[in-house]
Amino acid sequence: RKMIDASKRPKISPYVFAGLTAGHYGLKSEDYILDIVCRHFDITKFEIVSTSRKRNFVLPRHVVCHLVKKYTLLALKDIGWFMGGRDHSTIIHSIRAIDNLIFTDKAFEREYQLIEDKL
Repeated sequence: RKMIDASKRPKISPYVFAGLTAGHYGLKSEDYILDIVCRHFDITKFEIVSTSRKRNFVLPRHVVCHLVKKYTLLALKDIGWFMGGRDHSTIIHSIRAIDNLIFTDKAFEREYQLIEDKL
């Protein structure tokens, strides 16, 4: 899949942000999160949004979905769009997969925490 033109990205209603001070709730940009995860795993944005099922692309893809859901106000549908046009159910799967890994794999939990600390 190709990266989708960011100018066509759905816009979040300005009313959602009414009364919020910048960074007060720890909100991050999805592009910023994608950059941090790409640098951490040493892969490109195109590899993350690709259709490849190689583990070295799938795990970072799941991490991006999990962090974007946690640190942005994007809906699942919009996260799917951002991740290369994926369905919302795919995003749910990604989030659950990371939750499960954090719960069962202490080494991964530490790695996830390292990525989160970079945000």
